[in-house]
Amino acid sequence: MSQPQRGVASSDSGTRQLLHLLALNAFALAQPIMDRLRSNPEYLILEDYSASAVFITLALVLIAPPVGLWLIVRGLRWIGMTGTSNVIMSTSMALYGILTMLILMRWVCSSMRLLEQGIPETVVAVVAAVTGLFLPWLRNRSELFRQGLSLLSIGLILFPAGLLMSAPVRQHVLKLESPHEQPRSTIKNPVPVVMIILDGLSGMSLLDKQHEIDRDRYPSFARLAAISHFYRNATTVHTRTDHAVPALLASTIPEEWRSPVEADYPQNLFRMIFDSQQYDMSVFEPVTRLCPAELRQIEHQWSLTRQIRTLLTTTLTVYVQGSLPQELSGGFPVIPREWFGLIPRTVGGRKSMKGQIVYAWDEYRQAQVEHFLECLAPGERPGFRFLHIALPHYPWSILPSGQSCLQYPKLSQPTYGLLQETWSTDPWPVQQAWQRNLLQLQYADRCLGKVLDRLESTGQLRQALVIVTADHGMSFVPGASLREPTDETLPDILPIPLFVKLPGQTVDSISDRNVETIDILPTIAEVLQMDAAPEWQGASLLSGQERPRKTIRGSLNTILEPNFQARFRHIERLTEVFGTGGVDDRLGKLNHRPDLVGRLVSDFTVDQSEWVTWVTRRQVQALVKVQPGDLGTDYVPALIHGKLQGGSPPAAPVSLAIAVNGRICVTTRTSTDANVGLAWSVLIPPEDLPALATPLEIYEISDEGEGLLRRIASPEGAELDLRDILEAWSEPRLPMKLP
Repeated sequence: MSQPQRGVASSDSGTRQLLHLLALNAFALAQPIMDRLRSNPEYLILEDYSASAVFITLALVLIAPPVGLWLIVRGLRWIGMTGTSNVIMSTSMALYGILTMLILMRWVCSSMRLLEQGIPETVVAVVAAVTGLFLPWLRNRSELFRQGLSLLSIGLILFPAGLLMSAPVRQHVLKLESPHEQPRSTIKNPVPVVMIILDGLSGMSLLDKQHEIDRDRYPSFARLAAISHFYRNATTVHTRTDHAVPALLASTIPEEWRSPVEADYPQNLFRMIFDSQQYDMSVFEPVTRLCPAELRQIEHQWSLTRQIRTLLTTTLTVYVQGSLPQELSGGFPVIPREWFGLIPRTVGGRKSMKGQIVYAWDEYRQAQVEHFLECLAPGERPGFRFLHIALPHYPWSILPSGQSCLQYPKLSQPTYGLLQETWSTDPWPVQQAWQRNLLQLQYADRCLGKVLDRLESTGQLRQALVIVTADHGMSFVPGASLREPTDETLPDILPIPLFVKLPGQTVDSISDRNVETIDILPTIAEVLQMDAAPEWQGASLLSGQERPRKTIRGSLNTILEPNFQARFRHIERLTEVFGTGGVDDRLGKLNHRPDLVGRLVSDFTVDQSEWVTWVTRRQVQALVKVQPGDLGTDYVPALIHGKLQGGSPPAAPVSLAIAVNGRICVTTRTSTDANVGLAWSVLIPPEDLPALATPLEIYEISDEGEGLLRRIASPEGAELDLRDILEAWSEPRLPMKLP
């Protein structure tokens, strides 16, 4: 009998080798992928993967790599290349060990917040890699370890079973259970229902100094308030859409373990309306997946091969991005936005007037509104029309007119002053972003006006139940998070608007009672006279029940007093920055040096500045190869970004004046935040916009005297085509991360 090679276990049979490879593959590759699918079932639902595609993909992940390696190892051993076989086996073990340790250390980095302590993930990754290299050594020298590896092959059964234990996955893949136990009772008062959820809107942004709806800036909201109940102390229960919207639609305080799918929120508004079989339903639901599967309109009708290829490619990309250190992940494929539920592969068809209608989340917002208006046509049955739309949520690109100030509607672009949802410490770029948010809110007001006009012209407004609200607010506090709740940001994030127009209501009512979004569903149920579900945690606003506290969930679970007076601090800050509506309105005219706006350049002494500047609008002017539609049919070059280059380090921010045809139309400055550097941004008032071919004049406002400007030149070689512009946006000219 031949002796085994030195360092290789004598009992290393072919069966044991296979078990070891299967076990390591299950822990290093299969389990992380299945865990991500279990935590994101809405991806499987959104893409409507078949059970065959899911099971074949899981089998490929579980079995194909280890069986392939095992066949190579056994084949080499069979032809007498035992040494090479052992090397491949040991190398495979080492790679699996490294992958397992990388995943473990990535979790350690996140849990212990090592990055915040200045410890790069690459350092931890090196430690993980070195540790993983010991796996083949340990396997070759420890029988107990080998026996343990064999037992761990049970993961082949446990990990897929764990995935299928998730109710959303089980419901979608196996089709074994219904998301509801039985149809709800008949709706006794089936009036038309129109429900609009705006995204990222602080309820306080709509108010003026008197804490009433600002009629100058938001006439349509004021129009709705005049015929509805306006709940001025309404607040959200979560700062993230994927939890806030399900909480609203299911009257449930959200738990972090829940996914925004019907299986986790079975007694939701959509299911109850659908089960009544009394309504024509049009549901615009871009992020969550609470709409009944019977109403789903997205059916790719892909071949099985394409489903498997897409699912496998996406999950492997997610696996790589989630396993490697963040410093190294940039060179690998980007996770498709479909994984986050943002952009389906098909856009809601304009011919679809009923069922679930899905558009891309942050695109086609004007088209979504027009489509929704078409769905408001009356029919034989009352209509249930629901619209959740990314207004005034970023990208803050739409002006009150409906025109876009971003050059490429389909290209994600950074927000000046915002880095990974944390604002610059410099107030100026924060105020500029806030201005764009509020201008987009004015566009949302215009859309609301169209909805009210449509309902009125079709004779539905008087008898309809109309609800307009938001999922959460957003913060514009320098140095703070865009959406994480703190004492300073709660006045921005927590309040949401809530208008409830009851059937037949024609007079207004303002209430400061403590209201939360989970109270909306019970209110609808009482108006429609349908049975309430025992698991609902809200209370109808038509009852006299008072809520004793406010609750907000998220990264910081918070309980507040019911009378949240701190919310009005938002209005104080807003008024200080933008003034009030009317003659004092600075909303569309935010300026660093308002005293210079409107003056002629010829009134000043003009020198040549030592600075040059990169200007996005000049690049756009030079686009001679742009095809029709590349800039968007409604694009106006109002938003300009730039960056100063070549001058001496300034002791203070550089003040800039932007002139058109010899007249200063807007002023701005560079940032004081070192992370932003000498970048600058400005929004030209649309009425001052020149023709696209008219060059802008950019001047440094000298601090040496009131009458001195310095002309800033643009760098040479600005004649760029469309491809150059797309590449320029991806270059780190502005140190910001895409939202």
